[in-house]
Amino acid sequence: MTNKLRTLTTAAVLSVFLQGCSLFSDDEEVYSPLPVIQAEFTPEIEWRKSIGSGVGEYYSQTRTLLVNGQLFAASRDGLVKALDPISGDEIWTQDLSEQAVFNRFDDSDNALLSGGIAAGYGMVFVGSENAVLFALNDKTGEVIWQVETDGEVIASPVVDEGLVIIQTGSGSLVGFDVQTGEQRWIQSSELPALTLRGNNSPITTNGAAIYGRSDGKLAAVFLANGRLIWEVNVAKPKGANDIDRLVDVNGQAVARGTDVYTSAFNGELMAIELRSGKVLWKRAYASVKDLAVAGFELFLTDTEGRIHAIDRRNGLTLWSQNRLALRGVTAPVVSGNNIVVGDKEGYLHWLDRKTGKLVAQQLIDSDGLFSKALNSEKYLYVQSRSGKLVAVKKPI
Repeated sequence: MTNKLRTLTTAAVLSVFLQGCSLFSDDEEVYSPLPVIQAEFTPEIEWRKSIGSGVGEYYSQTRTLLVNGQLFAASRDGLVKALDPISGDEIWTQDLSEQAVFNRFDDSDNALLSGGIAAGYGMVFVGSENAVLFALNDKTGEVIWQVETDGEVIASPVVDEGLVIIQTGSGSLVGFDVQTGEQRWIQSSELPALTLRGNNSPITTNGAAIYGRSDGKLAAVFLANGRLIWEVNVAKPKGANDIDRLVDVNGQAVARGTDVYTSAFNGELMAIELRSGKVLWKRAYASVKDLAVAGFELFLTDTEGRIHAIDRRNGLTLWSQNRLALRGVTAPVVSGNNIVVGDKEGYLHWLDRKTGKLVAQQLIDSDGLFSKALNSEKYLYVQSRSGKLVAVKKPI
């Protein structure tokens, strides 16, 4: 990559992650034009629904969730909705901005939901930039409990073994009792002088929680007590200034079989043995997005917005798609024979899973897409910055 492209890439990435109040700066010209393709099919939109005012130009990791026949979505201003996934009809709405815990804030836009949604034990869980975690009844939306945390809850919670687990902006991984919200354990780490704005959701497997940290490490802790099992350097700080030394592991790792896969900003793509933390292989792919796995294929969006398919057994490249570079591309989602990503101009793009060829595109909302699509049997669900939740029919 040339020095010019590297500079533009850094500007684009930092405009997203380092600005707490606004997504884009004067660097918008770094984004590349929409590629012209020969479409192999035309995606169809089934329905559109409004989820509050959306997230606007703010950085957000809010995501939709489909579980037990209900589709859950949230907006930054505090609205949480449960919808019928087929018709889009509303089942219930809860406005968390009206909760007393936010009365200490003068700004009417006080809920600042950003942490995505998780579900389990008859509840849904959502976090706030204002350091609050909520548990709602999944059938009615009633608030069951709420707890103040030691930092922003930007990433989605995870529910497992009677716990709700979150990573906070202060560098802590915290486990709460799923029924009461009582803190069971906390695992803290020291934050570097400068970090990207964002955290990842932990994953849980075999009695452990695995999560990436802002210090460039992937760590595993016991679910039972939060004690550290191992930690691995995915990226090591290097360079003359704080920006060059950014090493955040912001994308959610994925585990398959006995291995876990992760990547970092200014770092590498790695395969790590779950039991021991031993590095099995590593390749020169840096990413701040969630990884995706299907079979022996591993998919990632790198920090330039290029999409890659990797053989997860050995780290060899299967294909790379460069035509979406510098378009603010989301994390990839596997959908049948395709890989699907969104971009900052509001387009969904379909890539052939085996070759990486661009085979379809669809404008969803010109205000832009900011999080990866949610894949279901019949639809892809996409949430836009303006608050639109859109169900897109999957090709037959």
